[in-house]
Amino acid sequence: MQDHFLIYLGCPIFYGRNKIFYYDNMIKRVDHKIQEWKGKMLSYGGRAILIRHVLQGMPIHLLSSLNPPKGVIRLLHRMFARFFWNNYSDKKSRHWFNWDSLCLPEDEGGVGFRLLFDVSNALLQALVEYEK
Repeated sequence: MQDHFLIYLGCPIFYGRNKIFYYDNMIKRVDHKIQEWKGKMLSYGGRAILIRHVLQGMPIHLLSSLNPPKGVIRLLHRMFARFFWNNYSDKKSRHWFNWDSLCLPEDEGGVGFRLLFDVSNALLQALVEYEK
């Protein structure tokens, strides 16, 4: 059985079960941005700014309209972490802190990244409240 879906305004429209490959377009766009910055001499602070303000902002529209599978969000977090620690999205490196620790606010010892799980839940909760 083939899976048929449609992309409308950047969001996949489908019938049935929510699958990871419906979100390939967004994942490819994030990876393309990382590949543009690959090899540049960016400090950890510069990479943190790019992740916080560019990369984490890209899926917000999608997260506000759909609830993607956890695997999609985990994949995005993995890409962000690899870019943060070694300036590439596809190569492995040592991660000195786990992603949840980096997502803590700066005054609690983190870098201030957002957990996309929390963002997704908050946006969907706001959508439910709006529809009431």
